[in-house]
Amino acid sequence: MIKTKVDEKLNIPASSFWVLIANPACYPKYMKFVTKVEIGGKLEVGKAWHDWTNILVVPMRVKHVVSKLEKNRELGYDVAFPLGGKMLQRVRMEGNGEETKVFGEMMFDLGNPVFNFIIGPILKWRFEDMLKTAINRIKKETAK
Repeated sequence: MIKTKVDEKLNIPASSFWVLIANPACYPKYMKFVTKVEIGGKLEVGKAWHDWTNILVVPMRVKHVVSKLEKNRELGYDVAFPLGGKMLQRVRMEGNGEETKVFGEMMFDLGNPVFNFIIGPILKWRFEDMLKTAINRIKKETAK
C-alpha cells in the first residue's frame, strides 16, 4: 500500500475538531476536491455514505464505510475506489483541552501494480494536498 501522513497541531480542543471531522456534510467546506456528500443519519461503525470528488479532474461518486469511531479520539473510513482498489483513511487526535495534535493517514492500493507505479505518486500528492488544505482551512476558521 502507498501511504501518506500529515501530523499537525491545532489550537482548539479535540471536541471542537471532532465536531468538524465527524460530520461528512461539512467536508465540501474543508476537503479540497470534495464537492458534495450523500449521507442519511449520523455516523456509526459500518455505516456507508458517499461523496462526490474530483479524481484527476473527473467527478466520481465514492463510497466510504465507517470502520473506526471513537469520539474525540479516532475516525476511520474504508473507501472503495470507483475503478478498483481501496483506500484506508484514519484520523487520530490527542488533546489537552486547549490544543489538539492531529495525525492523519491515508493508505491506498489501486489494485494493479502498474497503476500504483504510474498513478500512485499523483494520488499520493493529491491526498497530501487534501489533508494539508483541510487542516489549514480549519486553522483559519478556528483562529477567528
